[in-house]
Amino acid sequence: MSWSITQTIPTMATPDLPIGIAFYERLGFEVDWTWPEDGPTHAGLRRGDCAIMLCRCAPNERADVYFIVDDVEACHDTVIKGACWELAPEAGALANRADCPPKASLEAPRSPEATPYGLRDFSVVDPWGHQITFGQPLE
Repeated sequence: MSWSITQTIPTMATPDLPIGIAFYERLGFEVDWTWPEDGPTHAGLRRGDCAIMLCRCAPNERADVYFIVDDVEACHDTVIKGACWELAPEAGALANRADCPPKASLEAPRSPEATPYGLRDFSVVDPWGHQITFGQPLE
């Protein structure tokens, strides 16, 4: 019996769903769905063929999500223009956690750099510590 996985959808915890949605919209994602309709606790967001899910709950663990992109410079420009790190102070205050937001979520990401593992990439940290990395294979 043969089968294949057609898509992976990472789920990341966010104590505040509207701010979580706003953060990922600034990265260029669009809301695909929310559930339940009366007081959503989950949201699905999409950018092209890539999907993520947010779950309104306290993050117990930090996630690391790596996206392969076709143009890391254009991706970086989108992230810089979106200024998602500006949401971190408000999100951290709402999370009511001493370690929230982490320092890295308060800063703009560095420019994409070549890595020893064959990609040019950069990372941004969301207000709850999830590291989101965008990379493009080196030619």
